[in-house]
Amino acid sequence: MANLYNSEGYFSPTEYEAMTRIEKEEKAARKAANFRPIVYICSPYAGNIEQNTENAKKYSRFAVDNHCLPITPHIYFTQFMNDEDERAEAVLMNNILLSHCCELWVFGDVISKGMSEEIKQAKRKYMKIRYFTEEMEEKMRISEIIAGLMSLRKDAESHIGLDDDFNDVFYHDIKVLDAVIAELRKKECRKPCKEEHHHSRSACPVCGNADLGKEKNFMHCPKCNGIFEKEENE
Repeated sequence: MANLYNSEGYFSPTEYEAMTRIEKEEKAARKAANFRPIVYICSPYAGNIEQNTENAKKYSRFAVDNHCLPITPHIYFTQFMNDEDERAEAVLMNNILLSHCCELWVFGDVISKGMSEEIKQAKRKYMKIRYFTEEMEEKMRISEIIAGLMSLRKDAESHIGLDDDFNDVFYHDIKVLDAVIAELRKKECRKPCKEEHHHSRSACPVCGNADLGKEKNFMHCPKCNGIFEKEENE
């Protein structure tokens, strides 16, 4: 602990301030080291249940190794609940757990119906969503690809005029890049189909609670404490 007096007993405010600053930095570092962001593991369960369960364990271990606290409901709830008979109850509890997470991690190339619903819930809550392969390598998002292509376009523009013999080449490259970027932006801005994302506001999209009464115009359900968007026409 910092002391106003040095080891020889002399008053030393400069040394005290330096030691105090070091102690604060060490305390902040310890606090950061102990922090574990809670992440929701979204991966297939139905189908090859045995293999999918092992994969979910692997993905959870990956989250732990990356200094996160994983929430993997299809490992936990399946220990004492029947997925066929208690599906609705399990989905409700999954959504409640999801509400307490800061990120959703989606694994694999196959998006099951249950995973799709979890992704929709995360989007409604404006939660950060990250996508990984089965080998746990993070997939590059469209926005990141566009940023990389824009950098290439800027580089091509900077070379125009330096050598007239190559101007046509750079103009062609820019034209091709613009076409690719335009197509990617269409995909990035494409609105989901109404059928997939339509939810009646006569009921909570998280728990299905229909007894919203006067609160139906609010983005909050009193039963499950779920947060959801309003319909566009509301």
